[in-house]
Amino acid sequence: MSDSTLAPLTALEKLLKREAGALARGEGAAVGAELEEKSRLLTELEAGQGALAERAERDEKLRARLAALKEMLSANGARIAHLRDTMGGLARDLASLQERQGLGGLYGADGSTREAGVANPQRLNREA
Repeated sequence: MSDSTLAPLTALEKLLKREAGALARGEGAAVGAELEEKSRLLTELEAGQGALAERAERDEKLRARLAALKEMLSANGARIAHLRDTMGGLARDLASLQERQGLGGLYGADGSTREAGVANPQRLNREA
């Protein structure tokens, strides 16, 4: 495996560093923009996995790079999972607030008021 075949590894390392920075800044769009390239690079590395593993057995620096790459993938994945869970919770909370505090049932699609008996009864917000 020549140094040129390590190009996907180097490119993925750089991409993961950019991704970590974007995650730290809360730039989800930047993370999403890199997904296709990340997938392509991972596919390339997977295709050369045998030769890469063989070379890593003899090359301590390469083993260290691969261990660092694994750590970056894991750390970024954990951050992405945390953001996904947090955003999902926020969306549920907003939907709940909208349901409790919204004007649903008071107005029709054209903006006119509906009959008094149509509106949902007011509920108390007990989540404070």
